[in-house]
Amino acid sequence: MANSQETARLVALDQETLFHPFSAIRDIQGSGSTVMSAGKGLMLTDSDGKEYLDAMAGAGLIPASGAARWKALMLQSLADGVGDAAVRTAQERRRAEGDQHPDVIERQLKAIEAALDLFEKEDLSGWGIGEIAIATHLGYLDFRKVLDWRTGRPHLSAWYEKASKRDSMVASEPYQIA
Repeated sequence: MANSQETARLVALDQETLFHPFSAIRDIQGSGSTVMSAGKGLMLTDSDGKEYLDAMAGAGLIPASGAARWKALMLQSLADGVGDAAVRTAQERRRAEGDQHPDVIERQLKAIEAALDLFEKEDLSGWGIGEIAIATHLGYLDFRKVLDWRTGRPHLSAWYEKASKRDSMVASEPYQIA
């Protein structure tokens, strides 16, 4: 890992010599560049020791092409739909009892159940964008107590028990603020 003086030298050199096609030049000139000093797998580390997810290097979260790509994107999309429906359900339940719309809650829960039933049948043996989205949204269902999703879904439940113990999942567990 480089020290602060070395980081400052590299930032100055970067501003003088490099063109950044994915960044606004004015922003870089105003705030300086981030100097990456190490990388391993999905993790990049800058010269100040901060860690980043490597989204530019094609780290395998989304397959490049073919059926595997479409499956990953489909799983991500369905999981994101679960998340949307779960948030809508949680919001609706927070309304005063007389202001809640039971039909909205029922419709959202049916959508969640349909996606969960599909996930139960899927081979979730990898750890790509689809599986990450599923695990994240299952965690949200638990955190907000949206529904008991484990009943009748032994495969999905067992998969989530393992997935939720991954370092990345443990490090990003939600916590109640108030």
